[in-house]
Amino acid sequence: MKFDSTSKKRDETLKKIVISEWKFFTNVNNLGKRAFCQDDSFTFIYSRLCYWSIYNDIILTSYLNDLISAKKDNRNLITEKYAYMMQYTNPKYFSKIKNNLPYISKDKDILVNSIMAIYLAWEEDIRKNNPEILDNKRDLYNSTNSTANTSIEYYFKGELYSYSETTLKLISKYYISAYQKGINLVEKNLKFLKDK
Repeated sequence: MKFDSTSKKRDETLKKIVISEWKFFTNVNNLGKRAFCQDDSFTFIYSRLCYWSIYNDIILTSYLNDLISAKKDNRNLITEKYAYMMQYTNPKYFSKIKNNLPYISKDKDILVNSIMAIYLAWEEDIRKNNPEILDNKRDLYNSTNSTANTSIEYYFKGELYSYSETTLKLISKYYISAYQKGINLVEKNLKFLKDK
């Protein structure tokens, strides 16, 4: 598989990110029993490496700082990602835990929604013009609020809420630039996933 890797420093940053995420992911405490995917380091690290490889070095460095800061503060960003998803998939439970999560400012919410608008447009374009590269059984949008089949929309939105505003600002700028150039970053990620 060929990633957009141009330097040893970038490779090291990517490695630190996916290893840090794996440590967080494998230590997420689920509501039910432990998920089998929490013991599948290869699939997790590979998919996350594909995802983070679509971003530039500035974004990677910013997100790595998010992970480092979270660890220092005894926070698990992956736990927070799944918790934020619950505001859509399990609102009743989310109301019980939301005060334990970092506050979502109005500015952060605007950033997340602006990123989501472009992201979902890319997803819709793939479904219309290049559906054979899709590797996911998830629906793009949720028809009902359910933890059984979380949509791509709610899944990615939950993830974005776990990022810092600094990282989100960088991603927003990056997405807008790519969109204006006709580059579909979701398609790029999916092609990385296919190129094993």
